[in-house]
Amino acid sequence: MRRLLAILLALVLLPAAPASAATDPLHTYAKDTWRSMVAMVDPATGLPADNIGGDLAPGTRSAYTSPTNIGGLMWSAVAARDIGTISRREASRVVGAALDGLAGLDRHDDSGMFYNWYDPHTGAVIRTWPEDGTPRTPFLSSVDNGWLAAALLVVRGAVPEHRAQADALLAPMDFGFYYNPNARGPDIPAGLIRGGFWDTPPTECSVVDNYRDRGPDVWYTCNHYDIAVTEPRIASYLGIAFGQIPPAHYFATQRTFPATCDWDWLEQQATGFQTSYLGVPVFEARTRTGASGSCRAGAGTCSRR
Repeated sequence: MRRLLAILLALVLLPAAPASAATDPLHTYAKDTWRSMVAMVDPATGLPADNIGGDLAPGTRSAYTSPTNIGGLMWSAVAARDIGTISRREASRVVGAALDGLAGLDRHDDSGMFYNWYDPHTGAVIRTWPEDGTPRTPFLSSVDNGWLAAALLVVRGAVPEHRAQADALLAPMDFGFYYNPNARGPDIPAGLIRGGFWDTPPTECSVVDNYRDRGPDVWYTCNHYDIAVTEPRIASYLGIAFGQIPPAHYFATQRTFPATCDWDWLEQQATGFQTSYLGVPVFEARTRTGASGSCRAGAGTCSRR
């Protein structure tokens, strides 16, 4: 489903569809993509399934959905509206139904975050995986909640009739709940965000803590996200923008792999220099393969200016 979402998210930047759009391949792809999105939506809740069979039959919808899927449906509706695939009224209807479905979902009260998997037909938190019957401890992902929060921001700016409802859903979401200020050690004045947490004991590796000291302790994933250009950067950006995570966190994530990496598997190697921002040491690349800037024809390196 994320590949489908990426197509529509890219198309949101296109201008409104001209008269010739009916024969334009990109708009044809967009229409087909939107048709599959609509087919994934359960009419009982307005929530999309994670995936669906190639024939788009309702009976082939998956029995699970995530905050990313729900957020993706909403920004896809805005994209489809803006390129002329659907009307403003239809986009508003789809977004409104998804917001109503979201409002009925259980969430973690102290952080305001949504769980990772729900039944799109009933809205119930999934505790048994529908495909194989294995038990699941409900998890709250920093990545997925980041994408959902981003979608709510899209809605509040692009669908004004639903702004109040989007704001009400967004307001309790506190990304500081994921932020470990001591993740980089005592010498680095900024921390990292965890992969997520469980609010009941999991079988997976976990660390008991509560970074907001609000409500009972939770069980955090043992891992942090420490590379800048990865999915959780959306959660980082939003946490900083909302004042829930210190701005120095932006520089705490690594732009290159750590010194323990021997680089033997890379075809390109970063070059640059060490510097610091807000007291956080970083490696700043100045030349890399494929960079924009000054390039010689046939050369493998382009200089950033």
